[in-house]
Amino acid sequence: MQRLPGAIFQQGNARPHTTKVSKDCLHTLTTLPWPARSPDLSPIKHIWDHLGRRVGHPSSLNELEARYYCTQGYSLISENKPYDGINECLANKTWSGISHKISCADTSPPNITCPKSIVTTTDPSKATATVTWEEANADDNVFVSTVSIRTPPFIRKPPYSFSINVTKVVYEAYDSSNHSSTCSFTVTVLG
Repeated sequence: MQRLPGAIFQQGNARPHTTKVSKDCLHTLTTLPWPARSPDLSPIKHIWDHLGRRVGHPSSLNELEARYYCTQGYSLISENKPYDGINECLANKTWSGISHKISCADTSPPNITCPKSIVTTTDPSKATATVTWEEANADDNVFVSTVSIRTPPFIRKPPYSFSINVTKVVYEAYDSSNHSSTCSFTVTVLG
């Protein structure tokens, strides 16, 4: 846990084990002294809820464990491999598994929303229809780097002159971790 200087853990009201674990293993961590069920802290995983077992007076400190968690959309990794996030408090008052770097990696693609499908008729005296639409919107837990039309490749942005036909327009969004997602809508031009 010493490798996560920004980590914040919440302390519960279980005085005997809170005091012992805080004194022996958690002394370097920032902790929040609010009740575990505080509605203001619902996004924070409560470390005491995730102890391996209830601790009254442990015979040795290696009966205690702590777990790392990432917020939704991220996964724990260590040395570029998945990590279960479990460390034990050892008898020498240190945490197991702290010789490697632990971090949270973005695992979720962006959310992208396309406009509704469009049905229209040709422009007067033409075999095409000039169609305008709201471009796709995307958001992400990190940062959306690009949103663009993937197909048909000749359409770059609205407005566009569509021939009599049904054309599927596919947008694609990429986030800064290079995850992508798509959405689509159709443009139907009637003659």
